[in-house]
Amino acid sequence: MCELLLEKGYTVHGIVRRTSNLLRSRIEHLRRDQKLYGRRFFLHYGDLYDSSTLNRIIAELAVYAPLKVLLEKRLNYVHSTNQQKTAA
Repeated sequence: MCELLLEKGYTVHGIVRRTSNLLRSRIEHLRRDQKLYGRRFFLHYGDLYDSSTLNRIIAELAVYAPLKVLLEKRLNYVHSTNQQKTAA
């Protein structure tokens, strides 16, 4: 998916866990490409279930206003789902 989006000219941001070496190996060639990494391809380290991580990433992406709104909605959904699971 990353490669397809990059080929179409999109900027791609991904979230990876610091311990996900096996999964990251699939995109290592993109990370090593100096023309892409840090320019059109970005990796953010964190966990999707950690709201502080998502808040930090949203703040970093604040220049992408439509994306920020989408991510904030997703964060609210994850937060409310986690609260429901904890309450059950």
